[in-house]
Amino acid sequence: MAIPTYFLGVTVHEGSHALAAKLVGAEIRELELLPHVSRGKFYFGRVSVVGLRGRGERTFFYIAPKISDLVVMGGYSL
Repeated sequence: MAIPTYFLGVTVHEGSHALAAKLVGAEIRELELLPHVSRGKFYFGRVSVVGLRGRGERTFFYIAPKISDLVVMGGYSL
């Protein structure tokens, strides 16, 4: 994967999580878009969020990148 494509993909993916969190009223503590090691684990990117209430909000937060993928792929296929 080309480096610009990689960074665009990580930005869209993590940005989707962040946008979903904001839409449901959660607070974003951290948004990291660069690869890093934190707490002994490797991350390509990460969003730290506080304030997701209930299963529905957490589910929306976790599937948000799939929704953005559908929009991008749908636009591409048109």
